[in-house]
Amino acid sequence: VQIKKTLELDPASTLARHLLGCCLLWKGDTAGAIAEFQRSKIVVTGAWYQGLLGYAYAISGDRPKAKQILRELEQMAKRQYVSTTAFADIHLGLGEKEKALDWLEKSYEDQESACWYLKVDPIYDSVRNEPRFQALVQKVFGSKQ
Repeated sequence: VQIKKTLELDPASTLARHLLGCCLLWKGDTAGAIAEFQRSKIVVTGAWYQGLLGYAYAISGDRPKAKQILRELEQMAKRQYVSTTAFADIHLGLGEKEKALDWLEKSYEDQESACWYLKVDPIYDSVRNEPRFQALVQKVFGSKQ
């Protein structure tokens, strides 16, 4: 509700659109999430936004669009910094757990702030019980979890 109020006040708010997309995604409204992520992409072409759009495409069954975003991010990475979690997100959506974990480990090496969400972000539910993921969480948060 608050995000929608924010968008009424500032329809161009990329962050609000992105957060609304996340809410819709976790509620199971993949089509609605894709629509919001696409609106975010129009304004900001940053990899962070595109990673979740690629994830949403992948879990909705549109693997070609997810892979297209992956290729776009690979090209973008040749010119500028691209968050490694964006790659991880898309690989998770595609069901490529090992590749996703490779990128998440790189995210830790790069000291990305996204690592702070490993324990709570629902996007990681599919790998939460994987030994590599648990080892990564251990590295990020230490022995006291």
